[in-house]
Amino acid sequence: MWAWLKKLFRRLAKHRIDDKAAIISYYALWASVPLAGFLLYISTYIIGSSEKVINDLNLFSQEFFSSINPRFFTNMKIYASKIKEVGVLGIYLAVVLGLMLISRVISAIQEIYEVESRKSFFWKRLKEMLILLFSGFFLFGAFGLMGIISAFNRLVATNQAFSQYLNPYTMAIVNNFLVRVLIPFLLATFYFFALYKWIPEKKVKTSAALKSSILASVLWIAGTHVFMWYIENISLASKVFGTLSTVIIFIFWVEISSLILLLGAEISALLNEGE
Repeated sequence: MWAWLKKLFRRLAKHRIDDKAAIISYYALWASVPLAGFLLYISTYIIGSSEKVINDLNLFSQEFFSSINPRFFTNMKIYASKIKEVGVLGIYLAVVLGLMLISRVISAIQEIYEVESRKSFFWKRLKEMLILLFSGFFLFGAFGLMGIISAFNRLVATNQAFSQYLNPYTMAIVNNFLVRVLIPFLLATFYFFALYKWIPEKKVKTSAALKSSILASVLWIAGTHVFMWYIENISLASKVFGTLSTVIIFIFWVEISSLILLLGAEISALLNEGE
């Protein structure tokens, strides 16, 4: 076990995943606003209301957003109401920045697996576009699932037949576990597995990708909740930086998430080598 951990730490030092995570978070910052706009723009036509997407950010509590920026949901709803003004140029910008972000993620994972890409320029761009589309559909699926759960909760809360037999306190506990732990864990595991299994241009064992994706998902869920608790209870960022704290906290959270994603890739690559 200790020998395996030493190999893992040597790989982490060799591939400098902390630097890679910082680069990914930098590109995520630039891509987040136009991509969020594009997501809201599309959701208006598919889901029917972009506000449903905003309200289904259930992994983060409303108290969390209030602690860093009390006007977060208000600003997002204003942004959603004006999203039709984005136009073709805004959509193009969102796609380009999204592709740049995906490109950095692919490059980092390829380097971790120690694979040198020999594909053509066209194939690389096609792969990036397919991953971006997959990520978009994945997000819509996740929001749709959260929306179904939210609708069911509203039905339970307002229907007297249900309320007679279901304890509201118990339902709240179950709901929090489902929405903030179990479903995000399953979705993250699936997404990490897809990245670890199919992004590297080499054969990756299913067991290696699955084990590492489960571990990465556990770390991501735990890390996200610890991070939220820290921001809500200890951090002075919102008091010191005001509205700018939203950007700072977002970058910090994306960097932590990127570190976990790349750590999972390192573990997957090591397991794939049979070690």
